[in-house]
Amino acid sequence: MTVHTRDKRYECPLCSKRFTRSSTVQAHKRHVHSNRRPYECPYCGKLFKAIKNLKCHVRIHTCAKPYSCRHCSERFTSWDSLKRHLLKSHNEGAWLMCNMCQKKFVNGSSLKIHLLRHQHLKQYACRECPRISVLQLN
Repeated sequence: MTVHTRDKRYECPLCSKRFTRSSTVQAHKRHVHSNRRPYECPYCGKLFKAIKNLKCHVRIHTCAKPYSCRHCSERFTSWDSLKRHLLKSHNEGAWLMCNMCQKKFVNGSSLKIHLLRHQHLKQYACRECPRISVLQLN
């Protein structure tokens, strides 16, 4: 029932992210908060937490470019690279923008990681012009 009502009563004790099932919290902790990296690149030995990350990395060594642009002959190693190309070269799609510094991103996970950096920054707005200065804390 909690899955249907979206009642997220289970919380990760490490990051406070909430889930609908306790088993999902356990899987989240193993995946996000574990240093275990069971997937090894056969070319360089680099280790990865997820098989999908290893598969993407291996394309660097094999020069595989499975993603192709429907507008031109360009090919790409990752979906994000194709998406960035479509946005820049063909004005297709929409950028995700940081509401604090207006930096543009192709995907939500990159934006989310970027937003964490702002937690360690202090912004000061100029009273004379619209410029904002940023001061690194810590």
